[in-house]
Amino acid sequence: MSRNNNITAEEQERIDAMDAYVGGEKPAKIYKRLGRSKKWFFKWRKRFLAKKTDWYKDEPKRAKVIANKTKPDIEARIIRIRRDLMLGEKRGYEYSCVGVDAIQHKFAGLGFSEDEIPKPGVIKRVVKENGLLLKKRKRYKRVHSKQRYRKIVPTKINEQYCADFKGQLYVKGSGQRIYGMCIKDVISRDVSVDISTTKSTNYVISHFTDLFKKRDIPKYLQMDNERSFVGDFRHKRMVGRFVKFLLHVGIEPIFVAQGKPWMNGSVEGFIRLFSEKFWQKKRFKSKDDVVAEAEKFEANNNALW
Repeated sequence: MSRNNNITAEEQERIDAMDAYVGGEKPAKIYKRLGRSKKWFFKWRKRFLAKKTDWYKDEPKRAKVIANKTKPDIEARIIRIRRDLMLGEKRGYEYSCVGVDAIQHKFAGLGFSEDEIPKPGVIKRVVKENGLLLKKRKRYKRVHSKQRYRKIVPTKINEQYCADFKGQLYVKGSGQRIYGMCIKDVISRDVSVDISTTKSTNYVISHFTDLFKKRDIPKYLQMDNERSFVGDFRHKRMVGRFVKFLLHVGIEPIFVAQGKPWMNGSVEGFIRLFSEKFWQKKRFKSKDDVVAEAEKFEANNNALW
C-alpha cells in the first residue's frame, strides 16, 4: 500500500506489517523487526482479514458497560413520585414540596437504603428528560439603596428565627377571618405554623411564650414591620411591648427595611409555599379544620430536614 497523506505514521506501520505478511514474511519476524508485540501483530491481522474498510484505524474508545447508568425501575419511580408530588392528590403527598429533597424523602419512606436512594444529579436529569420541570418563580426586584442594614449570617441551629404572618385569610362559606403565624429556623429549616383569628401583640407574645417552652430561645428574631411586632406607629420613640418581651428573654430583634421583603427571604419563601401547597390546595370548613390540616403541613415540611 502506498502512503496516504491522511494516514498517520502508526497506521502506515500497521499497513506495512500486513503487506509484509501477504508477501510471505513470517509473523514473528515482522513484529520483532518492527519492535512490536505478538499481541499487537495478531490484533491487526484479525482486523485486516475481516476485510473492513479502514481496518488500520483505531476504533472509538467507549465503555462497553456504563457503570453509573440508572436502573429503569428507579427512573420510573422518580417519575411517578415527582408526578404524585406535583398533583398533591395522593394520601401523604397533599402538602409536600416537589424538589430533590422531597423525592429523596419519599424514597426513604418506601424503605430504600441510603445507598439505594438516587443522588440529586440523577433526579434532576430524570425530571428534566421527562418534561417535569416547573416554571421558575419571578424573583423580587431588588432596589439599591444607600441605607445600610445589619445582615446576620447564622451558623448554628436555634441561632436565628424568622417570623411573619400569612393573611388575612377567609374560610369560604363561613366568612371566618384567620391568620397564619409562620416561624422558621434559618439553619435547620424547621418551621412552626400557628392558626389564629388575630395577630394582636397579645397573641404574638403569648404564642412565642408557648413556643419557647418547647424550643430553645434563639439569639436573633428577624421580622418585618408588622404593627404587632413593632408596636404603635404613632409613638415612634416608644419601644413596643413585643420588642420589650424579646429583650427581656435575651433575643435581639432584627427588623428588615420597609418595602424589602427579600431581606426576610427565608420565611417569605415558606409563606409562599404555605399559600400554594396548603391554602390554595383545599377547601376548609372551619378554623378547626385549618388548624388540624396545618399540623399535618408543618409535620410534613419538618420531616424533610
